[in-house]
Amino acid sequence: MSVHDFCRKFLPANAMGSTVARVGTPIRSDRIARYAALIEREAQTLEELAQRVAEGEALTDICAAWDVPYGRVRTWLSADARRLELYYAAQEFYADAMAAETVVIADGGGGDTAHAALRIRARQWVAARWARERYGDAVQVQHTGDVVVRLTFGEAAALVGASSVVPADGGFGDGEGEI
Repeated sequence: MSVHDFCRKFLPANAMGSTVARVGTPIRSDRIARYAALIEREAQTLEELAQRVAEGEALTDICAAWDVPYGRVRTWLSADARRLELYYAAQEFYADAMAAETVVIADGGGGDTAHAALRIRARQWVAARWARERYGDAVQVQHTGDVVVRLTFGEAAALVGASSVVPADGGFGDGEGEI
């Protein structure tokens, strides 16, 4: 039984028309039409988007205000390196604002220090994620110790013949198939 047949069978006759009018396509196609209009005027859309993101508005909130599908806008941004770079640059501007705001909060003193510390940590976290080069934690990896590589006889023979790898004992190991 199709959905249409089900509705005819179980809904009153006068409810059928109002149900069809309220469900589905008009709202969805209207949102898609608004999305298409935004895409057609790409330069203005990108300028407004970048300004709003740089001022701290989330992309999900911007899409909700425009009443356009978030997934489509995100896909549209990701489809072009220039658009995505502009979006990330706007996020970095906001990260700068967050970093500057931490100083203001810290210097504010007074009241609830635990709440102020939480606000500072939240802004530092956002800044570290959106502008990793400037505000992210510096991670330096330094290897110490020996590197041991065990190869089977066939792999060792191939490496010795094809590169400058020389077995430590001058031969092919201890006869057990390993170097």
